[in-house]
Amino acid sequence: MEQWVKEIVKIEREKRNLPLEAKKLNNNYYLYHSTTHWDKKDKKVKKDSGYIGRITPKGVIEKKKKNDTRSIFEYGNSELLHILAQDIIEPLKKSFYYRWKEIIACSIVKTIQPLPLRLIQSRWKKLQLSQQIDAALSPNTISEVLRDIGKDYASQKEFFDELMVDSKTLIFDLSSIFSYSENLKYAEKGHNADHLYLNKSTLCYFFQWTNNCQFC
Repeated sequence: MEQWVKEIVKIEREKRNLPLEAKKLNNNYYLYHSTTHWDKKDKKVKKDSGYIGRITPKGVIEKKKKNDTRSIFEYGNSELLHILAQDIIEPLKKSFYYRWKEIIACSIVKTIQPLPLRLIQSRWKKLQLSQQIDAALSPNTISEVLRDIGKDYASQKEFFDELMVDSKTLIFDLSSIFSYSENLKYAEKGHNADHLYLNKSTLCYFFQWTNNCQFC
């Protein structure tokens, strides 16, 4: 790596007070915020990188931020859900440190309006809460998040264990889950509180603490 690049990275580290590194691609240098985290499933340290901008002899040209001219946002609905979610935000941060923002944002949007993944980002941007929580909600990112948390059993268990403090049982009422899947044999047409005659499954999950935490 060229000396001038090293000097700029050093200056940026001191200025931003962040662990930074330079990467070379097609004879150009790019600055990244570089950290690591412990993967509980694979039991090894994994690297996380966040792109900051291109490095030039004159300094760093930061990536352009998308202009958002929106000045009017929905407030009450998302703020109420945000207040109700306070008890689970800290456990989420502890168990899913790099994903908690996306989990909360998706949960709030899906509670307000049951939208497909491809529309969550645009709906989130209409909420005032999006100005407080910088969640990455592109369809590809959400798919990646769901894959990551779905296979990370250790973090799931840690999260539910935290919720189980001073309690012995958690109950999840999923009594109105609609599905258009042709492969879901358990879904049958039936009426519901919204008077929609759609294929649905009626489910209720119990999460109970014993000597070995398990689903019942």
